[in-house]
Amino acid sequence: MSEPKRYSFKVNEENDFDLIEHSEGEYVRYSDYARLKAEVERLTKAGDLMCRMAGNNQVINRHWKTAKKGGQS
Repeated sequence: MSEPKRYSFKVNEENDFDLIEHSEGEYVRYSDYARLKAEVERLTKAGDLMCRMAGNNQVINRHWKTAKKGGQS
C-alpha cells in the first residue's frame, strides 16, 4: 500500500492560505484516510482470526493485544 500524500497550509502573499504537499503535514485527503481506515479494519480482522486460530498461545495473544493498542505495553 502506498503512503498517502500529506498536506499543510501555508500563508501566501495575499494573506490567504494555500494547501501544499508536505512530508510531515497534518492533513491527508479524505479518500486516502478512508482507504487507510479500511485497510486497518481488514488487517485487524485478519489478526483477530489468526489469534483465534492460535488458540491458547499466550505469547501470540499478548503480542496481538499489544499491537492492537498501538504497540504500547
